[in-house]
Formats: sequence, C-alpha cells, structure tokens
Amino acid sequence: MYGNFGVDFGNFNKFHGMGRGFGLRYWVLAIVSNKKVNGAEIMDKMNELSVGFWKPSAGSLYPLLADLVKEGYLSVEEKDNKKYYTITKEGSEYLDNSWFPWKDILREKLNPGRSHDVEDTIENIEFLSQFLIDNKEKLNKTDLNSLKKIIDKLKGLLS
Repeated sequence: MYGNFGVDFGNFNKFHGMGRGFGLRYWVLAIVSNKKVNGAEIMDKMNELSVGFWKPSAGSLYPLLADLVKEGYLSVEEKDNKKYYTITKEGSEYLDNSWFPWKDILREKLNPGRSHDVEDTIENIEFLSQFLIDNKEKLNKTDLNSLKKIIDKLKGLLS
C-alpha cells in the first residue's frame, strides 16, 4: 500500500493502466507548468526525467495534448508550424489538487531546491524502489553499482 490511498503498487503495470493517459497527463502538466514547450520537447523531457525508462509515443502524447487543450488545462499557440503548449490556471489547479505518486519527484526535478518534507521523500523512495524491482530486467551493471552505493549510504543513516 502507498500512503492511505488504498492503491497496491506491487504491480506497476496494473497501476499504470488506470484510465487513458493516467500517468501521462500528470507528467505533461508538470513539464508544461515550467515553460512553453512543443510535443517533441515534452517527449524528450519525459525520457530525461525517467532516466531513459520511458519516452511516450507520439500516438499517446498528441491525442492527450489535444484532450488537455479541450479540457481547458493547456493552451496552444502555433509558431513556425509547431504547436507550443502552456498550462492554464485550471491546469495548474488540477495538477496542484491531484494525487499522483510522482508529482513531488517531478516538481523537484523540474524546480530544484523546492522544499519537501522527509515523509514525502520516504514515500517517494518506497515507490521508486518498487518501480526498480518491477523493471529489474532493464538494470545494467552500472545501474546496480549505483544502487549499491545508495543502499550503503542509507545503511549508514540507519546505524
């Protein structure tokens, strides 16, 4: 269980599939909340933020962008044959008032230095560790060495 939300994160794929664009919409809104970006920039930023684990397809992203514009969460401006998206007030409110397990992590990565508390950090570590367990076949030797260093630091914290 994660917090008091009653969601079992033991099966990431089951969680991830909750509704069309469940996780993608939060990633998009968080990314677009920082600056005006086009679809390709959103895909690249998601790939960067997920450390190469996830880059949405154009077939997933662009219909969602159209939905978010239609729902009033994003505005769109065309320049040089490209569409640039910005978050609206409604989109910011939706993002701020929504529960999404990676929301704080995304905000920290997009806005370094933002303060969040120890409890948030521990919950994020718990969720991300389950994500790594669910995706262990994607981890290479360098990843495993990095994780060992992190575990050693955390063990030092506990002693």
